[in-house]
Amino acid sequence: LLQSGLAAVPQGRQVQQNQRMLLELLVSQPPLFQRGVFYELSNNGSARVLSNHLLALLDLKQDAVHPGARLDVADLLTTALGIQLPRRADFMAGGSHASNSYILFVHRAATKILEECTPYVALKHWVQEEE
Repeated sequence: LLQSGLAAVPQGRQVQQNQRMLLELLVSQPPLFQRGVFYELSNNGSARVLSNHLLALLDLKQDAVHPGARLDVADLLTTALGIQLPRRADFMAGGSHASNSYILFVHRAATKILEECTPYVALKHWVQEEE
């Protein structure tokens, strides 16, 4: 569901609310579940694919949501995952990382997330073998 919401071209009010609910649900779950969601978003372990999804999540459109109720997606996911996710504003002119590559930082975060997915992958393979 998270992936289909990211793919929606016109991200209207309902899509934005659904994405918010899915993100809030994601961060309320145990770490194994969270890692599993990101592993599945990565198309079975591709840091490049996960980076693309993280870029979309971090730039999640929230213009139909009241400004005071908008999520700081980078902060929310950083807190939930324990892995620093960058904010695009920090990489713009005048930002604290203006001379660095935002995409490179997102890719590094994706790689770190996938490194922590080993328990989920092991559980997934075990369940598939039992079927």
